[in-house]
Amino acid sequence: MKFKKPSESQVKDTIAVAGGAFAGGMAGRIAFGAIHKPGEQTDPKKEENAVLMKRAGLAIAGIALAMCIDGKDSLTSIAKGAGIGLALDQGQEIMKTLAVKNGVTNEAGATTTAQKIKAQAVGLNCPCDGTAMLNGGLRYASYDYSAMDQYAPVSAGLDAGENVLASLMSA
Repeated sequence: MKFKKPSESQVKDTIAVAGGAFAGGMAGRIAFGAIHKPGEQTDPKKEENAVLMKRAGLAIAGIALAMCIDGKDSLTSIAKGAGIGLALDQGQEIMKTLAVKNGVTNEAGATTTAQKIKAQAVGLNCPCDGTAMLNGGLRYASYDYSAMDQYAPVSAGLDAGENVLASLMSA
């Protein structure tokens, strides 16, 4: 293996594959959300198995897409990248689910460096409760704003229903 200055076509091809991989990962999440309806199975074990099977099917479809496309143009590189991205993203989600199932704790619950590294390697480094999201939903933090009033200074004029602009101008 030698490192050399890349040609213009190598740069374009690499950018096309990377962009396709990014898009393929996103498309896989959308596809999983479309084919999986949380709560279809009443038994949690069956639900988990259904999730794993659907993700495995998507990963296999991504690998097949990347293997079966032949060509030398940019569209081919994008499509191959999309297949790779689809397979990688779904594979990572499978790894997370299996890691939680086999007792790997998330990074916040890890007590040793080895446990933290293991949690980071399989994608359990969020400060959540360590359970894999089986529904393919959005992952976002939620905040409790109920205690915010204790931090905001309250003006007597504003509490009385005074015009905010008038209150600021008179200060």
